[in-house]
Amino acid sequence: MRAVIFDMDGTLIDSEKYWKAVAEWFFNEVARAVPSDLERFVGASTNDQIEHLKEEGLLKVTPERFIEAKEEAEHRIYHEQTALMPGARDLLAALYAKGVPLALASSTARKWIEVVIDRFALRKYFTFVISGQDVPHGKPAPDIFLACARALGVAPKDCVVVEDSTSGVMAAKAAGMYCVGFKNGLGRHQDVSQADLIITRLAEVRFPFDF
Repeated sequence: MRAVIFDMDGTLIDSEKYWKAVAEWFFNEVARAVPSDLERFVGASTNDQIEHLKEEGLLKVTPERFIEAKEEAEHRIYHEQTALMPGARDLLAALYAKGVPLALASSTARKWIEVVIDRFALRKYFTFVISGQDVPHGKPAPDIFLACARALGVAPKDCVVVEDSTSGVMAAKAAGMYCVGFKNGLGRHQDVSQADLIITRLAEVRFPFDF
């Protein structure tokens, strides 16, 4: 059996361009400056983002206020602004029709993942959904992708990951999985050079084996 694992933000939905719109407010609220390694920050879990700002001496609020501010931004983005990436539903539907097991692996909080899944009627496509809250370490650690493989009952070498972030690609490769790097939107500034295949549209996805 072989499976496909999708990232959510910047891969299936275009939320990251809306993050750019709220980023100035968000960083003014929680940080002394924008973190130097923004690529690493974008794909990380909330806890890892907090630690990242602490490491750079930029966090100016409590972790609790950081979470509140992030939730304010996320509510606007996931409930009101984001849309499916062009080709996302067609790709999911084609794989689903072939009986390919699919999982969603996102650093985003589970409640926002659920909002997206319900808002765009994606639930039927995914056998499992795993958030950054469900694993000990967020991307670029491989935990979330290895958890998907275990849940699906598929060996890591038989999984394909579709990702748009530097940390996501690093996590997929650390898990021993084939990775498709999607350069789109904010992700165009992400380094996905470690990916096995790099695309600019979801319609360009090609798999290393037949399903």
